[in-house]
Amino acid sequence: MRVQSQISPNGFTGLRISELDFATGLAVWGFRAVATGHGNCAAVVDGFERALGDASKQARQSLHHLAIEFSNVGRRTFHLSAPGCLGVTHDEVCLIGAIYAAQTCQKEYAAGQLVWLLGRSATLELKAALQDVADVLLLANYAFQDPKELMDRFYPIANQATLRGDQQENASNVRTLH
Repeated sequence: MRVQSQISPNGFTGLRISELDFATGLAVWGFRAVATGHGNCAAVVDGFERALGDASKQARQSLHHLAIEFSNVGRRTFHLSAPGCLGVTHDEVCLIGAIYAAQTCQKEYAAGQLVWLLGRSATLELKAALQDVADVLLLANYAFQDPKELMDRFYPIANQATLRGDQQENASNVRTLH
């Protein structure tokens, strides 16, 4: 998986990871870590163990498998914020939407999010990896918040910031995955 250090400043939504509920923030933080090769970092392992207990290893493995499937199947660049960055990208919001849809059995909505993220239809393996992430978090009593509600609150902020160019300062904190 190739990682670049910058993307267009329009990649940010105006949403911060600290504004997500715990389950959603944990998944975004964990996905960033495993996708950039830091899934076995002591801080990540400890964070997952404290949050998920016995299910922590399975959750990290599920996120890792999902990141690998995105890398193998995707035809477009997947924009992630750097681990530790507060800003949440549009693609991360789509990932939240796909996991939320998998947790709530909204197959068409999940498929739509995956088509956007991949630039093509999802494979059965990728759909299974997504469902595994959703199930492991749901079994640990971590249900995702509806991303539509999040974006109703934050898209006006992102649109105004994009028009003014205020997001330029965040561009160096974003990584691009291929």
